[in-house]
Amino acid sequence: MQRVSRQPYERINRNRLIDFTWQGKKMQGMEGDSLASALLTNRQSLVGRSFKYGRPRGIFAAGVEEPNAIVQLHKGGYTTPIPKATEVELYQALEAQSASCIPSLDKDIRRRMAPLHRFMAAGFYYKTFKWPRFLWPGYERVLRHFTGLATAPDVPDAESYDHLYHHTDIAIVGAGFAGMAAALHAAAQGAKVLLLDERPSPGGEGCAAMARDPQAGKWYKQALKQIQAQPAIRLFCRTSALQLEDGKMLYACEARQDHLSLSERKQSISRQRMHRIRFKQLVLATGAHERPLLFANNDLPGIMLGTAVARYLHEFALLCGSRIVVAGNNDSIYPLACDLLQHTGKGVEEVLVIDQRPQCQDQELAKRVIMQGGKVMQEHVPVAAFGRKSVQSISIDQLRNNTVVNRQIQHSCDLVALCGGFNPVVHLDCHTGDKPVYNPQLKAFVAALSDPARHGAGSLMGHSHWRDCCTSGEHASAKALHALGLARQPDAAPQPQSLDTAEFYIPTKQLEKTFID
Repeated sequence: MQRVSRQPYERINRNRLIDFTWQGKKMQGMEGDSLASALLTNRQSLVGRSFKYGRPRGIFAAGVEEPNAIVQLHKGGYTTPIPKATEVELYQALEAQSASCIPSLDKDIRRRMAPLHRFMAAGFYYKTFKWPRFLWPGYERVLRHFTGLATAPDVPDAESYDHLYHHTDIAIVGAGFAGMAAALHAAAQGAKVLLLDERPSPGGEGCAAMARDPQAGKWYKQALKQIQAQPAIRLFCRTSALQLEDGKMLYACEARQDHLSLSERKQSISRQRMHRIRFKQLVLATGAHERPLLFANNDLPGIMLGTAVARYLHEFALLCGSRIVVAGNNDSIYPLACDLLQHTGKGVEEVLVIDQRPQCQDQELAKRVIMQGGKVMQEHVPVAAFGRKSVQSISIDQLRNNTVVNRQIQHSCDLVALCGGFNPVVHLDCHTGDKPVYNPQLKAFVAALSDPARHGAGSLMGHSHWRDCCTSGEHASAKALHALGLARQPDAAPQPQSLDTAEFYIPTKQLEKTFID
């Protein structure tokens, strides 16, 4: 794990170093780092332990989808019990520690139970510790010691919180390329727009696209300038939409001072604000989360999502490994491999691409990887990872018609990037009772969007190319404007380009743990 040369769209300020502490140890990051990127820069591969067996866990993602890096910030009245390190912006004198270790990261006593996992079936605790009844108080004291995350504060919160009501024509959740395009299109037709995004700045997952395609970067800069100058658009960054109710009510929490050091926070300003938004039309541009692949020990530190590896590289100028395996079942693995290969000799030693499919849609993608010095193994899958505190090697099986024909090719590595397809973020649409609908082309569940006042855009609808996301955003905006009587009925919705995602390969007859999500 190391910093690389300046990236075109990095968000770090290399001229300002930030001091922080992790597990009581003093460390340094850069202004613009997340806590997760700063920990990776300081080679902290172990950031947590699993709930039941104390298995070592490392940073897996780069955003809200992170399952492992659960931390606790500060103590006393300023403590924050369970934020994710990927969502915490680094600031001066930040104090952080893992929220999931007993008593410490290096020596978690639950790890001693790991060899017994084969004898602990689902519901083991409920079936075992209910008898004899008179021993339950003793069982309870022990089990309570092992449950929960972080430490509950024992003093009142030192900061204040408030709320604010809004009324708007169109609320847009997600300020990636699709959300930005939707906002600009709607405002140009005279609609009042509220644009929300959970990240510090708009752009979503577009940083990789901007690094690969100069036209994407040009569009983003122009769109951001227009949004900031457009009086009909109100942009709220660091604002997470967390609840959608019947009656066209949306709740969103804005982190107003969470990115500031404790000494910079003002008592006269609320730390967080709950926005209660009454809208006429809603555009969901919430994006999609990448899926992992299924194989034994796929929770080891050093195994990450491909989108996370790309984000750390392009946004934080950070290489998460040197001997890299990019494994997946769709076309997204090849552009990622090419990004990494650009740093060959500057931190990257080798890149191996493992593609579950016999071939990709465009074999030029594979040829490009090989021309840059990478290796490509098509119709292969990872079946197990090995390592104590981080991944050190994986075993690979060769497939033929989705059946194993050659077992256990061993390959040494220190980073495995997983690209198992994408799950659209359908959660808000489900809050009012909608059930996701399976799309066989995308191999994923997509939003039903049964409410006529609700429209989807971008990756939520299966789009993967930045231009398609922009077109999809404008189309969703046109539907909302038509419902408001401000525009004509738009043409048919644009169809997403397929990444040719294959069905999951599930290894069988394994004794080690395989984690689905």
